Amino acid sequence: MKKILGFIFAMIISITSVMFSLFCQNKPKESASAAAVYGFSEDSLTNKINIANPVDLNASFLADAKDNESLFKEDNTGLRNGKVIVPKTGDAHNIKSSYDISPMVFSPSDSVYMWIFIPNEHFYDLTIEFSISSTKYIKWHISNIRLGTMLDEAKIADFNYGWRLFEFPMNSAEISGEVLNDMSSHTFRRITISYLNNNVYYEEKANNNFQIYHIYKADSFSSTNKILDSQSYVVYKFKNSFLKNGKFVINEEMNFYNVQNMFDYFIVGDNNIYETANSDYMWKFKITDIDKREHEKFIGDKFIFDKYGNYKVEFTLYEYRTRETVAVFYESHTIYVDYFLLGSFTNVDFKFEIGKTTRVTFNLADYFESSKNLVVELDDNSLGTVAYYVEKGVCYIDVTAEKTGEGKIIVKCEAADPITKEKKTYTCSTKFSITDPNKKPASEVFLWVILGIYGVGIATFLVISLVKARRTSVK
Repeated sequence: MKKILGFIFAMIISITSVMFSLFCQNKPKESASAAAVYGFSEDSLTNKINIANPVDLNASFLADAKDNESLFKEDNTGLRNGKVIVPKTGDAHNIKSSYDISPMVFSPSDSVYMWIFIPNEHFYDLTIEFSISSTKYIKWHISNIRLGTMLDEAKIADFNYGWRLFEFPMNSAEISGEVLNDMSSHTFRRITISYLNNNVYYEEKANNNFQIYHIYKADSFSSTNKILDSQSYVVYKFKNSFLKNGKFVINEEMNFYNVQNMFDYFIVGDNNIYETANSDYMWKFKITDIDKREHEKFIGDKFIFDKYGNYKVEFTLYEYRTRETVAVFYESHTIYVDYFLLGSFTNVDFKFEIGKTTRVTFNLADYFESSKNLVVELDDNSLGTVAYYVEKGVCYIDVTAEKTGEGKIIVKCEAADPITKEKKTYTCSTKFSITDPNKKPASEVFLWVILGIYGVGIATFLVISLVKARRTSVK
């Protein structure tokens, strides 16, 4: 018996876990940004000193610089300020570029930090070197195999490339003997960044460029070379005015005209396709209607919701690469289509008592949540008074009853029809009745009168019966 109960209990847990997993996977997101190592924050680093300040680059860096178009702030509220460095590439996209820096002295407790954009999954050997001469240097070398492992550990949504924040601690550096023996007496004025393909085989993948943003030193967070923070390969945010919280009305359109119409921003790799159209990408949209029919749409198209019910809308972005086409973005949303209504009361046929104030709630439809034209009134003002306010899409109505009777609470609002744009007054109402708890209703009084008549009749009958009985006994 215990085994059977244990088996049943295990099955319940398994099914619950699977259902929870499916729920989490299907839950749509409206933006995607970054993932950091637990406990790390750039703002928490101490003793920061800029080596290449993105908002004030020297002439040496400026020769390879462009405005940042893809790296977002840590809180994902917008692009980071300043410029990114895009080193010139040679054959097979090899990179080896040197830049002058302001005089810089390092200590054993320092780390060098920099955001590096890894362009695709074909990884090269990465080397960062500060030098004074061929015999005086501090160097970090990460092989393509080790780099691949590090990037796999920092993967976001199946992408192990894109923007990554690297830490290079002095503990893991190769330091020449002269510098190691007396680090504080050596001043560095040059940095060399290498990203070299040491394999004969080369295959270009995504159309991105190796880039660097903000090089600085600060106290060490780690003791080994590490990726501390990562930005998703695709960073985006849907427009609220486009998805409309997943609620549309019959005959309303969903317009796939362009990226700006659908999103507040959209970044793929180092490409800001919100700002600039890019032929390396193709959008495809699929709408499944309430009859399970599928409708395929592309940029420039639109779809009209012509029936009441739930629709599924899928968004897919394909990236063209050298030898393949890859879906780099997919998201689905459920759209609920309803008639264009003002809203609904949470109950009907309310009962109020004289002298008391009762709260009634009315849920407004999305289109009317912030309307300033909303009016609430009673159809017979002699029955009582009404006060109301709106908060988070709910209208709270306080009715103070003053006289017995029956009437209606009416909510109305003037608005433009979302399809025809014609202004109309939309209304919704519910019935109510008011009673006086201190006054017995006529039906109750009538009942007591009837009972009284029956009582008098029965008493009279009993008295007559008793009198007749006594007379009979005297005879």
